[in-house]
Amino acid sequence: MDTLNKDARGFVDGVVRYLKSETHASPNIPKVRSYLMRMTASARRETSARVESSVALTNGEKVLLRTYLTGLVNHTVTFHYAVDARLVAGLRIRIGDWVVDTTLVKQLDDLSASLL
Repeated sequence: MDTLNKDARGFVDGVVRYLKSETHASPNIPKVRSYLMRMTASARRETSARVESSVALTNGEKVLLRTYLTGLVNHTVTFHYAVDARLVAGLRIRIGDWVVDTTLVKQLDDLSASLL
């Protein structure tokens, strides 16, 4: 189980580094920003967000996510964090009816569905 936690931690750290690299010339940043900016009007009015991860996020990771997502919705949001080891790796973020699911479970489900 320690290996899974290390792998999951590495994935979460990678997502956080990716979001931090916004100031760099990464060709993927505009894609991520464009996707995140397509949030629904409902999500922009929401006052709470739920962040699920396979391992507990550090305070620094929470601050980064809070800062980034608050900037996207352009108002103060209350964050609720939950740990769900079944996600294996990645994050699931819900603000209103807007969901970003970067979990390994979701990616495997998508891959399985595409093979059918």
